[in-house]
Amino acid sequence: MAAPTKSLDNALGEIAALAKIPQDLRPHFRNRVRDTVNAAVPGIKKMRLSDESITSQLKAVTRQARGLMASLRKIDVPEAAGLRLRAATMLRGVTVKHFIGELELLIEAAEAASSDIARFKRSAGRPGGTPGNQGFDLFVQQLLMNARAAGGKLTIFKSPSANSGWGGSLLKTIKLLRAHLPDDFVPKGLERRLYRIVH
Repeated sequence: MAAPTKSLDNALGEIAALAKIPQDLRPHFRNRVRDTVNAAVPGIKKMRLSDESITSQLKAVTRQARGLMASLRKIDVPEAAGLRLRAATMLRGVTVKHFIGELELLIEAAEAASSDIARFKRSAGRPGGTPGNQGFDLFVQQLLMNARAAGGKLTIFKSPSANSGWGGSLLKTIKLLRAHLPDDFVPKGLERRLYRIVH
């Protein structure tokens, strides 16, 4: 790993501001991004995206999460069971809506993963993703989900006013985290790669 130019804590604070994360959610967001950085896996050259069982498992996760979310919404009403569940969750410092929000995020992630598999299958035989670095694509997707889950957003866009012709909080985020990631993890042509992942 390259010697960090800025501590990870400082970088995470800047990233939370770039993503416009609400103040009360910033500690949770910083922890999630720290976990994402620690889990960065270099050298994933090819994923077994042709395996139909992956898609069927993702569909099962989506189906079960939707069922559980519907049950939570039904029970989150001012009746005996709902009030007891609310009291039990509040003792743990969360609310039923917190779990509903996490399930919505899980459904979104599972559907995005299914779409990615379908897209990669369609483009089989053509260059796609980051050659030799699927780990980077997964890392970026996780950063995007971390920001959305905390009520923020990371962006990348073409900008004639920027020095490189590109701008956005996602680009700045990767540059802030680069020193804390494995060597050669961030690909060349970063701006175009990020744009392809997001759009």
